[in-house]
Amino acid sequence: MVERGGHRQKPKPVAWIAPEILFLDEYVDRSDSWSYGVLLWEIFSLGETPHVGKTCDEIEAFLRANDNLSQPLSCPEGWYGLMLSTWDRRPRNRPSFQQIKEDIVTIAGHADGNGENLTVEDETGNYIEQNENEEKEERKEKLREKYKRWS
Repeated sequence: MVERGGHRQKPKPVAWIAPEILFLDEYVDRSDSWSYGVLLWEIFSLGETPHVGKTCDEIEAFLRANDNLSQPLSCPEGWYGLMLSTWDRRPRNRPSFQQIKEDIVTIAGHADGNGENLTVEDETGNYIEQNENEEKEERKEKLREKYKRWS
């Protein structure tokens, strides 16, 4: 428990909390995208704890400085690009979970070399071949370009 203003409060999981929650005590619909990016970082760092060894004050200073967790050694560029997009300081610029899902399908398809015959779920929940849906192919190309910038 943490003492604040004479009241005992549960400690917050500062490493996973979006800045708008931590600093402004405001939750928005894309605050969870931030936390999901930290989860991805944990997965690709093979279970490391984010900001290990740092105090809450040091983590807060890190976030105020607009720093990001570094790219894990086992993390491909596209996945790290997705993480960076979830850590945008402006919540409205973070991807929704629908966008994250689409990005994951695209990144996973890109990782196999060519993305041919990659099955994806369309808006109605039906599985389709990636190359049968022109709109998805365009989004795939845009994401590839977007994540190349972080290479």
